[in-house]
Amino acid sequence: MVHIGKAIAWGRSSIGLTKAEFAKQIDCDRSWVFRLENGTSCPSHDFVENAARMFGLPNVERMKLGFLPDRLSVMTPAQLKAVGRSLKKFPNWEQEIELAKSGVRQPSEEVLEVLAKYLAAGSVEALLYGEFAAVENVESP
Repeated sequence: MVHIGKAIAWGRSSIGLTKAEFAKQIDCDRSWVFRLENGTSCPSHDFVENAARMFGLPNVERMKLGFLPDRLSVMTPAQLKAVGRSLKKFPNWEQEIELAKSGVRQPSEEVLEVLAKYLAAGSVEALLYGEFAAVENVESP
């Protein structure tokens, strides 16, 4: 799964804070924020929950979703059908997509990997936290 550090980096940048500004707000060293976002430091669950709220998000699950709800919301029914052909082997994929679209929880790793192939050249990190652009074409990877 995507490292929580990427989710924190996305949340921090979504509210316009630099690493130094974020470090100052949470009263820690900027180098710790750097290590956290690069995955070499592991935050406590309480820290991650507090960070999510600081970013204006209801919980960690929403932070882990990044731009995925937005990307799924702009897909047309035809685009979703095209992706669905590759997802049909996964039970409950439609429910997983709906839960992600509504910001409730991240889909399974397998569903994320298929979505990444179609929407982000195979990169789950780019799918969740890459620069957001509306989905125009959905082609077979």
